[in-house]
Amino acid sequence: MKNQEILNELYSLFKSTPKDIVWNRFLTGIGDQELSWYRCWEWAGTRNKSNYGTITSEGTGKGVHRVVCTWLYGNLPYSLVVDHVVCDNPPCCNPLHLIPNTRWFNNIRGINPTGAPTLSNTCRNGHLFTEENTYYNPNNKSRRCCRICRYNCNVRNLERNREKYENDRRTHCSNGHELNLENTYISPRYGFKLCKICRLTQRRIRENGLSREGAELKPYKYSIPKDKKDLAVKLIKDGLSNKEIHVATGIKRSTVKSIRHSLKVKDTTYV
Repeated sequence: MKNQEILNELYSLFKSTPKDIVWNRFLTGIGDQELSWYRCWEWAGTRNKSNYGTITSEGTGKGVHRVVCTWLYGNLPYSLVVDHVVCDNPPCCNPLHLIPNTRWFNNIRGINPTGAPTLSNTCRNGHLFTEENTYYNPNNKSRRCCRICRYNCNVRNLERNREKYENDRRTHCSNGHELNLENTYISPRYGFKLCKICRLTQRRIRENGLSREGAELKPYKYSIPKDKKDLAVKLIKDGLSNKEIHVATGIKRSTVKSIRHSLKVKDTTYV
């Protein structure tokens, strides 16, 4: 009699009314156990490999805990999972123990290999996650990593790419910024020199929603060092092609073409 009262009260709370055949399957799966709002309702029917109860609904097998939440709260988006917030007992289908939650909160709340690192105060190498030693992913603030381990990883990548770095003889970036000690970022993955000013500019433009192909991608005026420009003028007058001047000076071929146009000297050896 007590079980029937609880089931009737539960049925009155449903937001979406279940089909009779599915409701009867639910009653069969619960069995003859004594029901209480304060205890788990162990599912006596079929279970999957993870020990979650399953029930056939709409022609497919679904988790009984998710089906019960669908009856209570309506259709749940795929981004939400059903969390056993009270008992952490997979075969439990007590509605008071279930709540829709995001997968991330479900992982960090549970005791599992995925959620344990999130709750830990140290990284896998034992470094403390202090304010100075924690790096947060700018695209996802919920992801963090240890700055010491990140630095050590970059050092290992630089050692692996040292040959590429030593062969990179550029002194200026493609926008004309000097690659000095303060303005040079070494790509840990590829070992090439990168301009910090250009990286910061591109990041700001991406954050403002501007296109990469837009003219605002490189707002800094392309300036060439005077000695390189004088060398390019001399080589143009000596009759070298745009490609040869580009190889000798590192100036972009389009810029060499503009200098040649300003001098009114045609490229007779066009390649």
